[in-house]
Amino acid sequence: MMKKDLFIAGGLLALGLALLLPYWNFVGDDAFIHLRFIESLHQRGEFAFNPGEATYGSTSPLWVILIAALRPLFDDPIFALKLVSLILALSSLLFFFLLSREYFKDTAWVVASVALLAFDPWFIKWTMSGMENGLTLALLLSGFWWHLRQRNSGKPNWLSPLLFGLCWLTRPEIFLFLGLILLDILLFETGKKKQNLSLLFTIVAAIQLPWLIYAYSAFSTVIPNTILARQAEEAYSLPFEFTLTKTIKVLLSNNLLELLVLGVLGGAALNKKWRAQIHVGKFADLFVLALWPLGLIAFYLAGKTNVMGRYLLMATPFIILLGLRALRALLQGFALRPRLQTAGLGLFALAVIAQLLVVQIKYTFFVTHFSKGMDDELIAMGTWFAENTPPETLIAAHEFGALGYYSQRRILDLSGLVSPEVIPYIKQKRLLDIVKEKKPAFVVEQSWEEFDLLQHPEWGEYLTPLFVKRVQREGSSVAGKKEIMSVYKTKF
Repeated sequence: MMKKDLFIAGGLLALGLALLLPYWNFVGDDAFIHLRFIESLHQRGEFAFNPGEATYGSTSPLWVILIAALRPLFDDPIFALKLVSLILALSSLLFFFLLSREYFKDTAWVVASVALLAFDPWFIKWTMSGMENGLTLALLLSGFWWHLRQRNSGKPNWLSPLLFGLCWLTRPEIFLFLGLILLDILLFETGKKKQNLSLLFTIVAAIQLPWLIYAYSAFSTVIPNTILARQAEEAYSLPFEFTLTKTIKVLLSNNLLELLVLGVLGGAALNKKWRAQIHVGKFADLFVLALWPLGLIAFYLAGKTNVMGRYLLMATPFIILLGLRALRALLQGFALRPRLQTAGLGLFALAVIAQLLVVQIKYTFFVTHFSKGMDDELIAMGTWFAENTPPETLIAAHEFGALGYYSQRRILDLSGLVSPEVIPYIKQKRLLDIVKEKKPAFVVEQSWEEFDLLQHPEWGEYLTPLFVKRVQREGSSVAGKKEIMSVYKTKF
């Protein structure tokens, strides 16, 4: 990069740092699940949540392995998790800067692209959550940037397959992206097509196969529990209409104006007169850029997934680039002078940032008030178990990340994420049967009423109420609403 580019990149990273740091004290509940796996791998060399119970309960094995490898350098595992998360979030912005330069030669458009990602509330919240999102984005964006740089260069490209192969170990959905990269090479590579296809298959297989062999030998499956459990639970609880509506809401919360511009461009393209004046770019440049968000959304809809902001974060940079390419095409189609095009870009960027700030203030900023990762009441519940129960205690719970980490007690996960033996009972709606079989000493229930399981015709006779905690969860849908976590002693 030239000196000017280094100065601009440095300024954007400083902006990113200022936006990310307020979320330093936030750790997502699922990140505490990762922490239990990380500590288990660090202390006992086993990929497990409960001691001695190896399970494919983390969807991001590379994230667990990475932090576990760095763990000896830090006294505090949460600090290690947060520091690496911050570095990777900033790395994602840097790689998005480099990727944006492949799509825009004008510095103003590059700056706008990175700024829109930096202000994105889901980017800020989830890359700082202690989960794998920052690692996924850094690998995805760096790999795609290098893929574009090397395409038709006449040089073999081994680095992008390496980055994509590692990225697949952070999120299983990346197999869809790899399919698009394969098609991209087949359709648009002219220099080293056969060699690059061979490198893609060989390097990705060399990364994936060892993990798949280990997973099958250790867990008797190559499919993460999280996928099987979500499918089991949502197959009967979430209709397609709910998934579609939730997906649209998430998209509109941070990419409303980009999608609006794309819609206007699509409408203009239907008019013969306007179509001749609009030039979005070469099909080869837009192929992966457009199909990745569409493919990811279609994948979630087909699986009837309860889509959250962090799920679509992998597509957000691509939607930003598409939206800005569409905006530039429209402004150029009006034959505006360069200065007026820059002014139009500035107004658009300010409008998007204003919307993103509103979303952040309303739906994500509240998590910055957590002092120890999650709500203090939830931490207090976990420490109560640590101080008042023996180490071998088994607790049954649905939401168990911070609870399990701070209690350091064994968990029977009623969602099936780390307890795969529960999944068949979820499918058959027979959770009480597995609870009676496993005989946990305590049950922790999350609801809007105190001790409401006591009124349940089947559960009530087995439970004795102990205490409740009013907890602010991290989800945007419950911002400002405290849920009730009831703790019961069992009578098995």
